[in-house]
Amino acid sequence: MAVDEQRIARFLSRSELRTKIANVLRGAGFKIVWVNEEAEGKRWSLFLKLPQRLRDLFGTAREVLVWVVESAEFQARTVTQAEQIISEERPRLCEDFAIIVTLDSNTMRHVSETAETLDTIFLGFDAKDFSNYSPYGPSNFIEAMQRRLYVRDLYDLPSAVTRAEDFFGRRGMVSEIATSLRRGGRHVGLFGLRKIGKTSMLYKLRSTLQTSGDSYIGHVDIERIDAIEPSAENLLWSLGESIYDSHRHIRNIATLQLFGKYRLFSSIPDKSAVFELFDHDIREIVEKTSRSIVMMLDEVELLSPSTPGSEWGSSFVRIWRLLRGLDQQFPNRLSYFVTGTNPSAFEVSNIGGRENPVYNYFKVQYLRPLAKDEVDTLLVTLGHKMGLSWDTAALERLAGATGGHPALVRSLGSIIEPFQCGHRSGDDLGARNGQGSRAVG
Repeated sequence: MAVDEQRIARFLSRSELRTKIANVLRGAGFKIVWVNEEAEGKRWSLFLKLPQRLRDLFGTAREVLVWVVESAEFQARTVTQAEQIISEERPRLCEDFAIIVTLDSNTMRHVSETAETLDTIFLGFDAKDFSNYSPYGPSNFIEAMQRRLYVRDLYDLPSAVTRAEDFFGRRGMVSEIATSLRRGGRHVGLFGLRKIGKTSMLYKLRSTLQTSGDSYIGHVDIERIDAIEPSAENLLWSLGESIYDSHRHIRNIATLQLFGKYRLFSSIPDKSAVFELFDHDIREIVEKTSRSIVMMLDEVELLSPSTPGSEWGSSFVRIWRLLRGLDQQFPNRLSYFVTGTNPSAFEVSNIGGRENPVYNYFKVQYLRPLAKDEVDTLLVTLGHKMGLSWDTAALERLAGATGGHPALVRSLGSIIEPFQCGHRSGDDLGARNGQGSRAVG
C-alpha cells in the first residue's frame, strides 16, 4: 500500500463518521486522494478524484472538496472556510461545486442560504444523511448531489464571466490575443455588440496572462471611473494602482512615486503631477523588471469626445499621447488592450480637432457570436450539471433563435430550465428519465 494510502486509511479509521462518509463516497465512485484536519480533528477535509463517468456527469476533471465540520449548530464561517480552501488549492480543486457536511439537521438549507451569492455551489449534507446512502441505505448519493445542484440556475449569469469554468468558446481567439500581448509592443482593440462577451473576454485574457506569469497586468473599467470622476488623472492613477497590485515584484520597488502611495484618488495633494508621476513609475518598473506590462481598458469608447454625453474633453488625446510615447521609448515592453462597442475613435486621423495618437495604432478585431458547436457546448455542459439534457432539435432551435449571442443563449436556457425543474408545467418540454436527468426537446 502506498504511503499516502496508508495515511488516508489511518485518518479515516479514527472515527465512525469518517469511515461512514468515506464508504459512501467510494461506493458512489469517488476516490479519496488527500485528507487533512484541524481544530483537533473537529474540522477535516477530503479531496475526491472523479472517474470518467462522474467527470462527464458533473463537467469537471478537477478534484472535489468535502469539508466536514463536526458541530451541532451550523455556522456561516463553515462556508467561508471551504471557500478559502478552494482558493488556496487553485487550480487543483473544482470551483463549480463542493460538499459541506455538519451535524446540524438543517445543513442543506443553511448552506444554500449562506452561499447563495457565491460563485461556487456548496452542497450541504447533515452527517446523519450518510446512513441513508449506499452501502448503508437505499438512497443514491450521486442523485442527492444532483438534486442540490438543481437548485441553482447555472445559465443565469447577469454579469461578465470571471471564472474559467463559466467561459465557453473563443479559445483560439483568447490564445492568439494573449500570445500577441505578452510579447509586448502589440496593441489590440476588441469591439462588438453589447452583451456579446467583450468584458468576459477581457477577464479570460487577464487570467490567461496571469497564469503564464510573464506579464504584469493593469486593468481598469472606464465606466466606473466615469461615474466617480471622469478625468485623465483618475484613470492613470487607477491604472497604476492595478499594476501595483498585480505582483509583489512591483510592490517591492522602493522608488515608485505614485503607485501604492495613496489609498484614494482624492488623497493625492497635487493632481496636476499625476501624468509626470505615472510616467516616472512606469519607467521604474520597466527598468527594474524584465516582464512586459499589459494595460487593459474596458468600455474605452467612453473616453472619446465624440461619445454623446462624454465629459472627458481632451483627455483621450492626452492619455494616448503619454501611453504611446512610453511604448515608443520602451519597445516590446508595453502592450495595450481595449474593449468597446464602437472602434471609430481608433479609425480617424483627427479627434476633437486634434491629431489622433492612436490612429491605425491598434489591431482592431470584432467579437462575433458563438459558433453553433460553442452554443451546444455551453448549453449541454451547464445543463448536465443541473441534470438537464438537450436533444439535437432543441439545440438547433435555440442556436437559430439567438444567432449565437451568448447573453441570449443563457437567457433562453434560463427560461427553459425552470420548466424542466418542474417549477412550471409544460407537456411538450420534456420529462424526467430514470437517471434523474431532464431532457429538453
